Amino acid sequence: MELISGQMAANLARNLANALKRLPILSIIVWMDSLVALHWMSSPGKAWKVFVANSVRKIAEITEEVGIQWKYVPSEENVADAGSRGATLNQMESKDWYSRPEWLLN
Repeated sequence: MELISGQMAANLARNLANALKRLPILSIIVWMDSLVALHWMSSPGKAWKVFVANSVRKIAEITEEVGIQWKYVPSEENVADAGSRGATLNQMESKDWYSRPEWLLN
């Protein structure tokens, strides 16, 4: 599932980059909380099983085309997970869901 989300993120980054090509985009950074998926993605030429190999190949193609930088965020700091873990509105607000985590500015 993490590779599927990685592929979706890569597609989203490509679509946004294409839609915003007139703007001076300096970098595209995608954060992921799966070290396993990031490891797979860092080795697209390896002989992974078919599903992993195909997913990693597609992600690698888009990454190269758009210039995506993939970075790791620990799960406990990943505010996006709050919504999928059944958090209440109050909990989501306290986890920077509506603004951003402070570390993201660095």
